[in-house]
Amino acid sequence: MLEKSYYKYWGKAKKKEIGEGYDYHLLPYHCLDVAAVGRVWLEQDSALCERIAFAIGADKSNLFDTIGFFFSLHDLGKFDIRFQSKVPEIRDEIWKELNKNDLFLTTAQISEFDHGKAGY
Repeated sequence: MLEKSYYKYWGKAKKKEIGEGYDYHLLPYHCLDVAAVGRVWLEQDSALCERIAFAIGADKSNLFDTIGFFFSLHDLGKFDIRFQSKVPEIRDEIWKELNKNDLFLTTAQISEFDHGKAGY
């Protein structure tokens, strides 16, 4: 079975509390988590839901799907290799076939990369 390419991106990472390395959460799952939390938030806050529907001229009946879609895109910029290279240990684990010498990225390009701005 072929592995889907979108499973080769991490979205959240933290150093392991015990041992070496990092624990990470894959980016597609992180995006879906955020969309699910956003949907629950809107379901529980009818005033916010009505304000958003009015502001964007949407029908409240399909607002959850529309807003959920945009919630899921909130970290789109994290798919960029510059973001993925912020934790090279994870990048190298996920992208085993990647030749790091072919990236041609400077340390500054990686450290200064803003995934929010890039995703926008």
